[in-house]
Amino acid sequence: MATDTQFNSSLSPVLLKRPSVSGASLLSKTALYEAIKQGTFPPPVKLAKRCVAWPKQEVDKWLSAKCAGYSEQQMRDLIKSMLESRTTQLLSS
Repeated sequence: MATDTQFNSSLSPVLLKRPSVSGASLLSKTALYEAIKQGTFPPPVKLAKRCVAWPKQEVDKWLSAKCAGYSEQQMRDLIKSMLESRTTQLLSS
């Protein structure tokens, strides 16, 4: 029987390190961080003092939006929505 303290791997997010994100998005490290600064790419999640990663589902949503031809403003709105979801998901668990 599962308890609240047991880890449920089916609910855990898949996290991607920067090289994987750059590979999937085709953005260089510099372009990736510039897009984050401009609000057109989701910022990473800080895992430790010098360790960050991106939720794979957010990178996938970003790729889908780019393929769909979202405008820069639509991308900003999408990123804002993603960040709000991070907080909402945390508070609802």
